[in-house]
Formats: sequence, C-alpha cells, structure tokens
Amino acid sequence: MSYTGHSFYRLLAALCVILILLFAWQLRARWDWGALLFMAIAAWSAFRCVRLMLSQVEVMDDRVRLVAPGSSPREVEFRQLSEVHEEGRGLKSILLVYYPRMATGLLDLDEERTLLLPAVNGHAELLAALAAKVPS
Repeated sequence: MSYTGHSFYRLLAALCVILILLFAWQLRARWDWGALLFMAIAAWSAFRCVRLMLSQVEVMDDRVRLVAPGSSPREVEFRQLSEVHEEGRGLKSILLVYYPRMATGLLDLDEERTLLLPAVNGHAELLAALAAKVPS
C-alpha cells in the first residue's frame, strides 16, 4: 500500500507562496533586509511543505519505504522494528524506532535509530498496519 503526504501540506505551501509574493511586492516598493530575510524563510518553508506533500510511504510485505523527492529512499524491514510511536499534536506523524544493520547484514541490537515518517492521508490505517508488524 502507498500513502501520500497529508493534504494540509498543500494549504501550508500555498500560504508560503502567498507570503513570498507579498514580501517580493514589498521589496519591489522599498528595499528592506528584514523583508528579504523573511522572504527566504517563507521560500524555505514552501520548499519543505512541497517536499513533505510529495513524499510517499510504501508498505510492502516485508518492509516500509519512505520516498521523498530529492533524497534516496529509506527502507526499514519489519524485522528491524523495535517500536512504533505516534508523534505530534495537530498534524500527527509516525516515528519508527529500529535496529540498524551492521556491515555483516546482522542487526546491531546495541544501537537504535529512528525514522520519522511525514503526516500522511490514512494515518490511522498506516499506524495500525505498522504496529501490527512490530516483532514481539
């Protein structure tokens, strides 16, 4: 199954683009370093929102894969999972705690790493599917 980034990211990206346009209009009327700084922050926020919006979480038979534009896919096999947590207050995301693989292919049980999945449409279904796959 494949889950796409939450639709709320679309609204946030649109608001950031409006802010960029307003700051550009202000800079056109009168040069201001503060407006330039906030325009850069709005541009970075828009970039992050679009990247999260276009991210996909794919659940396969034996692993979960996070595919985000501009970065290599990150995969975690279900046998590597240690815990699955729900994170956030308003826009909830899922935090995977897993054991990394060593160079030999075995799991390093002395170290745990995390992978934060973006908020997705169908969050409850994804959380239930991942929680069911955690080895006990």
